[in-house]
Amino acid sequence: MEYEPSHETLAAIAARHGTTAEKVRRILPGGANQVFSLGDDLVLRIPRTKRLLRDLVKETAVISRLGGSGLMSRTSRQSRAWRALPPV
Repeated sequence: MEYEPSHETLAAIAARHGTTAEKVRRILPGGANQVFSLGDDLVLRIPRTKRLLRDLVKETAVISRLGGSGLMSRTSRQSRAWRALPPV
């Protein structure tokens, strides 16, 4: 079953990261995720299904090891945002 985040969920995540629901825009999806911009500086990736969450968490761990390029802080935000989603 594919997860579709509600407007309220997206608004809450946007607010947590200092932006508004009006700035949330759906952009091209990845293979395992739905992708939203949260204004000009942040991207939110939400797994399509519970099964795909593991793939995205693994990807987050790999990206965070790259370090030094600003990816670590963005990755940390993504990881915390995933945990805030309601169960699938």
